[in-house]
Amino acid sequence: GVSCVVTDVGDGARILGGFGRVVSPGSPSELATAISRALVDSAAFSAQDPRRDEMRARILQTYPIDATTRSYTGVYSSVVKRQK
Repeated sequence: GVSCVVTDVGDGARILGGFGRVVSPGSPSELATAISRALVDSAAFSAQDPRRDEMRARILQTYPIDATTRSYTGVYSSVVKRQK
């Protein structure tokens, strides 16, 4: 029931797609503020909020679990191969 907070590295902001908060990397005070605000605002982002369902549906459509699993498996396999 709490909105997401991510740092602006990798695909975090793209995954959120305008939902939640994006903060600069390497700024613990900005991160702490964003987390605090997310917790305060959590009542507005409750399980009944249609934005929550919209966000979940968008993430599942953009990042289907089977494709995501294959992608991570490939990454981990390549790391293991390099270790040998």
